[in-house]
Amino acid sequence: MKILFTLFFCIYVCEGINFVPIYAGVAVARERISQARLQQRLMGVYDVLYWISIFIFDLLLSLPIIVIFFFACYFFASGMKSSALALALTLLGFAWASLPFCYLLSLPYKTAASAEKNLTNIVMLTMLAAMLVTFLLDQVKVNSTLINLINYVLYLVPGYTVMDVTYRVALFFGTNSLIEALVLPSPFAWEWCGKALAYLYIEGLVFFILLIYIERWTWVKTDKVKFDAQTYNPTDEDVAKEIERVHTTKNDAVCVNGVWKVYPGSKKVPPVEACRDVTFGICEGDCFGLIGPNGAGKTSIISILMGTLGFNKGSCSIKNCPIPKEVKKAYTYLGYCPQFDVLFDCLTTYECLWFYGGIKGIDPLKLPSVIDQILMCLGLEEHRNKYTRDLSGGNKRRLCVAIAFMGNPQVVIMDEPSTGLDPVSRRKLWNIIKSSSTSRSFLLTTHLMEEADALCNRIAIMVNGQIECIGSGQHLKSKYGDGYTLDLKTEDDAKKMKEVLEFLTSHIGKIEVRESHGSHAIVILPTSKPLFFLFRLLESNKKSLGIKEYTLSQSTLDQVFIQFAKKQREESSILTQEEA
Repeated sequence: MKILFTLFFCIYVCEGINFVPIYAGVAVARERISQARLQQRLMGVYDVLYWISIFIFDLLLSLPIIVIFFFACYFFASGMKSSALALALTLLGFAWASLPFCYLLSLPYKTAASAEKNLTNIVMLTMLAAMLVTFLLDQVKVNSTLINLINYVLYLVPGYTVMDVTYRVALFFGTNSLIEALVLPSPFAWEWCGKALAYLYIEGLVFFILLIYIERWTWVKTDKVKFDAQTYNPTDEDVAKEIERVHTTKNDAVCVNGVWKVYPGSKKVPPVEACRDVTFGICEGDCFGLIGPNGAGKTSIISILMGTLGFNKGSCSIKNCPIPKEVKKAYTYLGYCPQFDVLFDCLTTYECLWFYGGIKGIDPLKLPSVIDQILMCLGLEEHRNKYTRDLSGGNKRRLCVAIAFMGNPQVVIMDEPSTGLDPVSRRKLWNIIKSSSTSRSFLLTTHLMEEADALCNRIAIMVNGQIECIGSGQHLKSKYGDGYTLDLKTEDDAKKMKEVLEFLTSHIGKIEVRESHGSHAIVILPTSKPLFFLFRLLESNKKSLGIKEYTLSQSTLDQVFIQFAKKQREESSILTQEEA
């Protein structure tokens, strides 16, 4: 019974120690998927230092299990006293090898849930398979050379190695320790723990080096696709002028010049042109708005500028640093506020800013005053000691904006920064962005036309991977607006509404009734008549026509946006970045 207890104890410990590398791999996947990894890389964390720090932390988490295992084997397990140290070092070697192994395995997954499920299956099943294979090889009479060859190959998998060694050592030493006259071999001998120790510690180093290079190799996602790259000949004269300006100037803070991005598609879906000869530049001190419907290519442009997505043709740069060739240098000028919050739940607001400020390279003596100033500007002083998990959605967004401003970057990319904010918080955020836009350049994407109109001095509307129009908000409304919008209510009489519409037609010309519901109507008036004439006409005839109330305004940016958004192809035919 003691032997069985010892054997099963060792097996269950091997299974239990698996959870540390599994969830370490899941944590790494979660950081990468949420773009926290990108944020740290952008703030100045070197790849090697990032992985070393995570590896050391996760390795320390494994130590309590290994120490408990050692003392249990040494003092309580029958016959395991002599092999306790060797098995404990083998478990440490397993943690050493399996941590970078699980980091590597986590790289392809797009969600933390899929990473957790598949890593658990892979690591656990290799251990169970080890028991089965070891048992079968012991039972079947096979050439010893073939058995050794199989073991040498299977020992490349850390889970197999530790389970095979633990099973054999526990069975051999637990059984033979009962025979007093028998002299037991050293558990560190090659045929017992020696080979496993050599394999595991060498594998850990090899997996770690592979992790560094494979992550760098896969960091920029590039697909080789054949496509017909025809030069874009815009029908809009403003877009043509912008293309000509970008071709001649070299002083833009951000430059995107003739960029093509084509996703490869699949058997059912043809290659998709996410960006088709996109060209624009952001001048120093500009707040540039890039807007468009879902699937227009905005996210692809941002991913390209962030150095995480390759492109098929063209060039782009930040502060004259070509992307992705000099992306590390470009990061020194760049701040980034992603669409989703990239915060650590275990840190307070102050600690979060301290962490990112430290890795950005801010002087430790100046860092407290910098953090205090940012907290005051963003209205987060009362939340400085709250854990980020306890912050409201609006305060989390403000904290993400604060992180983007750390280190006083010259270029800030903001992907829908006001998502989830209430109107008051949104206005405060706009004021902060507006006040700081004189000293830095902004690239802003948003689905709120009001936000784009309030913040951006230039706006580009992107549809089907192309820039369809560009200019200030007022310019776009004047150029592409349908006309003046008249929203009026008359007395509760259908004849009165008919009289009003006939009166407007006779005095103004052709009008368009956009909506009409009894005594309420929305009418589009032509811009041939000046605004003061229309106001005077309505005011002087308000009583005689029975108009209770009305509003007269210029076309909004929303209406301009909708005109172009109608041209957007169906999103179902577009591959996402993850699918590609």
